[in-house]
Amino acid sequence: MLNPDTINPYNAYQDIIKEYFDITDKRTRSVLLNINEADQNQVLASLASKLYKDIVGKVTDIDYGKIPDSKGDITKIPNFQEMIECLDTIGSIIEYYKESPDSVNIIRESIDNLKDSKKIWEKAFATKCEFPMLFYTSIALAIVSATSLILSTSVDYVNDPGCKTFSATLDKNRLHKSKDSLLLKNLKSFNKSYKKKDIEKVMTSLMKAQQTVQQEGFISSTFHFVMHNIMNIPKYVKMIVLVIPILHELTCLFYSAKQSISDYFFIQANTVAMNAEKAKEDVTKTPEEREKIYNKQMKLSEKFRKISNALTIKFKNGENKANKMITDSEKPNYKIDDVVDEEPDSYSKIF
Repeated sequence: MLNPDTINPYNAYQDIIKEYFDITDKRTRSVLLNINEADQNQVLASLASKLYKDIVGKVTDIDYGKIPDSKGDITKIPNFQEMIECLDTIGSIIEYYKESPDSVNIIRESIDNLKDSKKIWEKAFATKCEFPMLFYTSIALAIVSATSLILSTSVDYVNDPGCKTFSATLDKNRLHKSKDSLLLKNLKSFNKSYKKKDIEKVMTSLMKAQQTVQQEGFISSTFHFVMHNIMNIPKYVKMIVLVIPILHELTCLFYSAKQSISDYFFIQANTVAMNAEKAKEDVTKTPEEREKIYNKQMKLSEKFRKISNALTIKFKNGENKANKMITDSEKPNYKIDDVVDEEPDSYSKIF
């Protein structure tokens, strides 16, 4: 896959066609190397549309829960406050064991970036611009998933629910491994692209292009139509090299894991709830009240453990499947007729 840090902006078109097209095919090579800039734009637009179509094919099998109902405001997703409290708890554990806070910091930065760009996502939902809507929803789900997973892999929680202190042990090896997971890798890429304002530029261009399509009287405002109205190679490059790969990898992961989002929220909400219950265990309570709290926590703790362990195992298997899916799709080797419906005009005039 193309590295956005090393791609030459002056040769971006050539870099992309080498990456995605079968340039050993004589006709494909001839067409791609002998068209003008306007038709290069259209080829990149069609390529982006095809890559996006492959992503959308997996979306119907992914459980996004009620995240789309937040309509671009991440603070309105279910259990948002519990998620923040979970990150604070994990951060405290990591600090106590003198481990690197990178994992938590990546998630927190992603949350801050989605909050900071709220107007972009809210506008996307208001205008029903499909790509930004899916991108926001996928990043939000990655944040929820990553929070639950690093919680599951870093906390051995409540060995004795009747004890007076919060008991937690950092699983160092698994936490280190989680830093390289597809979730955190792509959240990190999102943060990096957002800092450079590339995310904002791409999403704004897409929404403007959709508005143009609608103003021109087209009934369809699908991604295919919208992409053909951006008309700027640098914007297509950012879309193909920076944004689509993030969405592609996250979609492959969610599709492969087939994990219920309710399990993530259960872990987060009940981690906070159990900790709160433990705080209530003080001498001011009667023995009967303490016994009731103890029994409640024992049941909750057992359910938490089962879901947490199952989630970690299932997600790891999903990540292995996703990595294979991503590797298999890294070199599509499209022929020109796989991507464009008609031969570019500038090529027809030459040959």
